[in-house]
Amino acid sequence: MIKSVPINLIYFDIDTGYYPGFHHGIAYLIGSIKNKGYSITLFHLHTIQSLILTRDHLQKQKDDLMCLSFTTNQKKYVHEFLNETNFKKD
Repeated sequence: MIKSVPINLIYFDIDTGYYPGFHHGIAYLIGSIKNKGYSITLFHLHTIQSLILTRDHLQKQKDDLMCLSFTTNQKKYVHEFLNETNFKKD
């Protein structure tokens, strides 16, 4: 049975110079969450355009839970993502 709280996992991977791929730690985390019965959606941000599209999409969704995964070199994009977003509920 899927639990009612949809989870959005946002993985920041913008201009890292590495291949934009799916990593084992994220895969393990998503599998564990799904095994507990939750619905989870991954947003893999690998370009500025994907950051903008994801931000706009999530603002329309107004889901309850958003998780961020990033390394230190992605901090500026995380700040940009959060500072230009209004996730407050109406």
